[in-house]
Amino acid sequence: MSRAASAAHDDPQSLAARGSRLPSPAVLAVCFAGVGALLAAAAIGAEILEKPLTVFLEEPAQDGSDVWYAGLVSTAGALLWWSAATVSYVTAWVARERRAGVAGFWLGAGVLSTVLALDDLFLLHEYVVPTHFHASERFVVLGYTIAASGLVLTYRRYLRTLPWSLALVALAFFGVSLAIDDVYKGGPTFERYLFVEEATKLLGITAWTLFFVWASRPLLLGLQRPAPRPDAAQSDMAPDRADG
Repeated sequence: MSRAASAAHDDPQSLAARGSRLPSPAVLAVCFAGVGALLAAAAIGAEILEKPLTVFLEEPAQDGSDVWYAGLVSTAGALLWWSAATVSYVTAWVARERRAGVAGFWLGAGVLSTVLALDDLFLLHEYVVPTHFHASERFVVLGYTIAASGLVLTYRRYLRTLPWSLALVALAFFGVSLAIDDVYKGGPTFERYLFVEEATKLLGITAWTLFFVWASRPLLLGLQRPAPRPDAAQSDMAPDRADG
């Protein structure tokens, strides 16, 4: 490929157009159908085994169940959080080594996903912080919101080259889940509301993980060219500088 063709291939508009493409409908269908199947398995399992639905939805430490299938939905969510974190850390390393993309964004995303995974696993905002630090759940959620907003504002130009609409879908699902958790604390239909809350949270985690996995592809597959050396011509540096 000639220098002119390479520059055209990696100009900011071309990178943004390629990087911001959403997964194909087939990929989206498979991912979200898998979530639907897992949620259906939890609901059907509760009926067949005559167990409370909370056994399948909540963390085993929270529910106190000792059966092997306890926490089916919550464990799946934790695995997805860790997947997003792992992909982000690897992508940050690749971005740094190849001098392509923005390593800081990926490192920040990895740290944020790790904290959220630990929160989900060990009930940080639901139990640990309110009980041992006497702080409100809303304080913790506000902290996560500020951290995510800071990441977005800091790397907003780079985010435009990624499939950011997937991240918006994830945030929308998280918002619904948090709203249900905040408004409905108990009652005769508690399990029904808990199911909706956990379902929307799992859908949000799925969209979150899919965003980072899909956005990392250009870097991990070598589709995004490394930045030029410092002694390269100014005309060659401009596209890559805009890219990362």
